[in-house]
Amino acid sequence: MQNNKNKDKTTQVESPFEIWKSIFKWIGIIILVIFSIYYFYITIPAIIIWLIWKKTKLTKKNKSIITALILLVPITIFFYWVFLVPNPVIIISEPENNFNTVEKKMELKGTITPADSELKIVIENVCGGDYSEEHPVEVTNGNFTYTVDLLQEKNNFIFEATNFGKISETSILINRTLTEQDKVNFTINSPESGLTVENSKIEIKGTMLSENTKIQIYNGFLDYKADIIDNNFSVSVPYLREGKNIICVKGINTESGIEKSENIIVNLYISPEKKIQIEAERKSREEQQKEDELNKKLEEYRQGKYDYEKKQQILEDIEELKREINYQN
Repeated sequence: MQNNKNKDKTTQVESPFEIWKSIFKWIGIIILVIFSIYYFYITIPAIIIWLIWKKTKLTKKNKSIITALILLVPITIFFYWVFLVPNPVIIISEPENNFNTVEKKMELKGTITPADSELKIVIENVCGGDYSEEHPVEVTNGNFTYTVDLLQEKNNFIFEATNFGKISETSILINRTLTEQDKVNFTINSPESGLTVENSKIEIKGTMLSENTKIQIYNGFLDYKADIIDNNFSVSVPYLREGKNIICVKGINTESGIEKSENIIVNLYISPEKKIQIEAERKSREEQQKEDELNKKLEEYRQGKYDYEKKQQILEDIEELKREINYQN
């Protein structure tokens, strides 16, 4: 009788509520651990205070005094950071803002205080902020020099400094004076910006109006080089995302290095029927892959070139694949 009771306990199945309760419990524990690591300056004093009040036999007065002293440490650090840690200050000494030049490169010079602050430069891309580049800038005794390429008519550079979590930034605009030979000109013939399509691939066509020009297309973090025939360019852009896609068409003058861009907005709409079809095709491909793998395993087993252990492993793989694709013997 006792054995039957034990058997009932061991075979008892947890309810969905108990399963989800356990899942959320572990999620909470993980979040608490991450929070504790990230905000250690809060969690460590809190744990110490908890241990003092729950695990020691000190008097209430002594516990209160120790707690006050422990709390004084993070409060002191906080006020020190707010009032005594200075905000970094960046001064660009050369060239002056809105400077005009015909050069392809320019040295940017300046100072930063405190001298041990971290400094980086953000170089804005002609295609927009999503494609901007960040580079660390070396600082020596509070002085820095950084050489930049002037790839646009208007070149904006942002310096960002960090000092113990305090951040400040300053920017400088440099204008490059261009000749007609330096410039980049092109037109986009198709598609029209704002077009809505149902296919995840689109072809972009256009005409180059300036010499020594190459065309690159950017879709997210993927880039494609356009084919050029008789000053006409075309490129097929795959992997459109459902919804709004901002595609950057960038022209580059190979002689002067000057860049110019134009953005096209393409909206991908996938109908419910199309989604069902895509999902069915995906499942069909997966099933076909599993069947091909199963046939390969069966052929390996029939050839009998392996030792006993390897054959047993192949048999287990075959049974697993049969279960996955509902294979009927």
